[in-house]
Amino acid sequence: MIKIKKDNKSLIITIMVKQIDISNMMKLKEKIIEKLDFTFSDIIFDLKKVEYIDSSGIGLIVDLYNKIRNKDKNLILKNVSADIKEILGMVNLTRFLKIE
Repeated sequence: MIKIKKDNKSLIITIMVKQIDISNMMKLKEKIIEKLDFTFSDIIFDLKKVEYIDSSGIGLIVDLYNKIRNKDKNLILKNVSADIKEILGMVNLTRFLKIE
């Protein structure tokens, strides 16, 4: 479901599912939260395998963004497909989410 990689200042969480939706959102959230390590300044979600996200997946990203920002850390989304960027833009998340 997820893979973890660490470098000097980043915790990289690669999401290994094609869809983030109501069917897997809670399990995915549990897995991510148990692996969060706030000793890193940047927490990167690599979405290269994710092809689809629904409103529950967007809610997951917002919830994790708030948890990470409350610890004065940065959430960065990497390898976001054009379709998912468009969805995030439609709900104005691109205004405060860092997408690379």
